[in-house]
Amino acid sequence: MKKIKNFKIEHIALFLSVPLSFVLVDIFVKGFLGFRLISSRAIIYSFAIGMMFNAVNYLLKTKKAKLIYSTIIVCLACILGLSQIMYFSIFADFYSLTRLSSIQEFFVVKGETSKTLSFSYVLFLIIPFLNFLILFKFISTNKIKVQYKVTLIYLLGSILLYNCVQLTFRNQMDDVTQLYLTDDYLYDNVYNKSRSIERFGIFTYTYRDIYNIVKNSLKIEDVAKLEEINQYFDENSREKVVNDKTGMFEGKNVVLILAESLNTWGIHEEISPTMYKMATEGIYFKNYYSPRFPATTVDAEFAVNTGLVPSMDFGNTAYMFKDNAFPNSLANLFKKQGYSANSFHNSDGSFYNRFQYHEALGYDKFYDAEMMGIELPENFGYNWPTDLSLFEKSTEIILENYDENIPFLSYLITVSTHTPYDENRTYLKDDFEIASEIIDSNSEVQYYMAAARDLDNGIKHMMDEFEKQGILEDTVFVLFSDHYSYGMFHDLIWEYYTDYKGDFHRLNNVPFMIWTPGITPEVVEENVSQFEVYPTISNMFGLDNDLTYSMGNDVFTAGSNTIINGSRTSWQDENVIYENNQIYELFNEIADQKYIDNKSAYLIERLNIFQDILKNDYFDSSVYKEIESE
Repeated sequence: MKKIKNFKIEHIALFLSVPLSFVLVDIFVKGFLGFRLISSRAIIYSFAIGMMFNAVNYLLKTKKAKLIYSTIIVCLACILGLSQIMYFSIFADFYSLTRLSSIQEFFVVKGETSKTLSFSYVLFLIIPFLNFLILFKFISTNKIKVQYKVTLIYLLGSILLYNCVQLTFRNQMDDVTQLYLTDDYLYDNVYNKSRSIERFGIFTYTYRDIYNIVKNSLKIEDVAKLEEINQYFDENSREKVVNDKTGMFEGKNVVLILAESLNTWGIHEEISPTMYKMATEGIYFKNYYSPRFPATTVDAEFAVNTGLVPSMDFGNTAYMFKDNAFPNSLANLFKKQGYSANSFHNSDGSFYNRFQYHEALGYDKFYDAEMMGIELPENFGYNWPTDLSLFEKSTEIILENYDENIPFLSYLITVSTHTPYDENRTYLKDDFEIASEIIDSNSEVQYYMAAARDLDNGIKHMMDEFEKQGILEDTVFVLFSDHYSYGMFHDLIWEYYTDYKGDFHRLNNVPFMIWTPGITPEVVEENVSQFEVYPTISNMFGLDNDLTYSMGNDVFTAGSNTIINGSRTSWQDENVIYENNQIYELFNEIADQKYIDNKSAYLIERLNIFQDILKNDYFDSSVYKEIESE
């Protein structure tokens, strides 16, 4: 009887250890992030997926092999859960496994990632330890017969359990505008990662993620999908509209500046007077918002340079779609007008794969820190090269190659205002002393303002050198921020900048401005996002462009715009702010549920089409080329 009892305990322990560990990981992840803990469907899914992995245990002959295999599997599950927590702590979203292609960025930005660490994460060590302890105690035999039938039954049982749950929860919606609210839609398209993990658990989300990666990696031209894209644009084409801003800068040089992590409050009359001049004496877009897509900076680059939607489903745009064709990018459009087009960044060129990525965007040459002769600091990742050095070196290159018969597009990506904001930023010492004398705030804000001053000094240097060479009058500066300084705790921001205290949404309200000598000052009140930058610049420089293929609108034509806040279920317009299926703020009674459903359905369809453009390399397809040739 004792042998039979021990035999049963041994098999129960072997049967339950890994699946229960998966369930615990799922519960821990949701617990740390404040999600709803009890979701029977997520628990069953996690248990079933744990069973799938555990089936291998019945093929192993020794206790040692079972212990090693089970421990490795559970440790990997814990690493997955913990890494998602850390990623969520920075980006307020979950990553796709294709983000592993840019894993170096996660570790290079040490000052940002280190802040996500918490002593409470040691709780994740308990799960593999308990799993090991249970198996070590209750698996008594050293040599065990391989049980192929048990493995097969166990595996089929896990698949049956998983699919039975999926078939049980089906949603039928008569109103197609509400289809996006259903779990059926969520199975087909993980358009809302947080909701997917809440409903189905972290392991089902990961399974769907891997499934989509494999499916999307097949480069076979899907003619039916390409025709569907064509039909959509036929039904949603846009006529070119001429307004009082059309062609106002035609033929002028343009300096396009991505100001890393620049906040609205980073523009200060005394600390950053050049940017203050640009904001007050140029065209300032007061309600410009950054969407904060998964790859933040590189996605902002993509939206502004192409007018398209960056990757939401397939991983980092700079890696996954570096070989795609973007014939209508700003660089390519300017080059059609006889411009030269080059890009500059005071960091490592391999960061975000920019050598290949910028070539895909149409730039003739990408200059990184090494190519410009800018030395990276020893504690790179906690410290960054100066933006002053970026503008000094890029100005030298621009002027050395300047030809008065060839206007230029120069795209500069800054780094100084990137987190961290502390004593690691050794080159900011003098700027910090100046900033700390002017503003009374915490040291992080003062270091941030010191970094903004360094950026400002760089812009001023370029303007001064251009003026000496007599080309400033013929040059337009376009500056936009990729996102706010999310590496700084929001309470520290609100302690200094009280205008939007407690309003998480307004944190994403960052600078976008256009300046050239003699321009008539203007403050644009309409909602604007990164998607509006591309069509607005295209119009103002008189570029030959079909805005049918642009996600956004020319600000001076459309007026009111809808801002996409980084996902398919978060957006705002003049009537409402809608965040993850909930009303965040209501401005107008017109935003009833029907209005919200219709707008959400329209945006989801449009965003899906723009994802299909990336996935199918639409602009390099035979279907698109046939249209262009007609």
